[in-house]
Amino acid sequence: MSERLLGVLTAMRGRHAIAKAMLRSIPKELRGWRVLTLVVMDETDVDEMRPFLRELYREGKLITYSVEENSPLTKKWQRGLNYMRDFRLDALCIMGSDDFASPEFWQAGVDLVGITERPIGVRSCWMLEQSSGRMGLFTMGSPERPVGCGRFYPKAALDSVGWILWDIDLDRGIDGAAEDRMERLGIKIDVVEIPGMILDVKGEGNINGFEKFQDFLGAGISRFDRMVEREEAEKMLRDCGLELAIVPLAGVA
Repeated sequence: MSERLLGVLTAMRGRHAIAKAMLRSIPKELRGWRVLTLVVMDETDVDEMRPFLRELYREGKLITYSVEENSPLTKKWQRGLNYMRDFRLDALCIMGSDDFASPEFWQAGVDLVGITERPIGVRSCWMLEQSSGRMGLFTMGSPERPVGCGRFYPKAALDSVGWILWDIDLDRGIDGAAEDRMERLGIKIDVVEIPGMILDVKGEGNINGFEKFQDFLGAGISRFDRMVEREEAEKMLRDCGLELAIVPLAGVA
C-alpha cells in the first residue's frame, strides 16, 4: 500500500521562537504517511520565517506557506484550508503555532484517522506557561467536546462540508465555530483517547492565557486537573520526546 498524505495546517503571527520550535517538531513522516505542512502567516512574519522554512525544506520536510491578513482569524484559517485542498490529502491535522504533539501522539493520531470517516479530537491537553515553565492539565467540561489543538480530519469529513470549516468572520472562538459548522451539517467530532502528549504553550498575546485557566472567572477556581512545576514539566517533556517545547520558555517571544 502506498504512503498516504497528512496535511498539517497552522497559522501564526509573531512569537517566532515558539513557531519555529513547533514547526521543527512536526515529523517528516509517520508509519504509512508522509507529512506536508502549510503555515499561514502575516506579512510581518515573512522576513523572519521564510529563511527558516527554506532550511526545513532542505532538511527534507514538505513545508510551504501562504501570506494572509491576520484578521478575521477565521478567514485566515479558511484560506489556508482552501490551499490545502489542492494537495489531495488523505487527512488533515489542525495545530496552533504554539501547539506541540509528541511522536507517540502523531502516530496514534494518523492510525486512528486512517480508519474513520469522522473527525477526531481529544478532551484533555497540557498547557505550559511560557514565563514560569509550569504546566497544567486541562480537560473540557463536556465529554463530547474536544480541546482545540490536535484535531484530525479524514478527507471524507472535509469533502462532506466542502472543505469549509469557517463560514463566518471571527477573531476568537474559532475552534468552536468549526465544530458548530460540522455539526450543523450532520458531522460530529469523535472525542477519543490518543496516547502521548498534546501541549499548548501559553505566553503573551494569547487570547486565553494560562491565568484564565488557573483562576477561572476570577473566582479562585482552577480549571486544571493537575499542576506541575517547571522541573517536573521539563522532565515530562523530555520523556515523551518534546524537548523542542522547552526551547521557548522563560519569556522568549
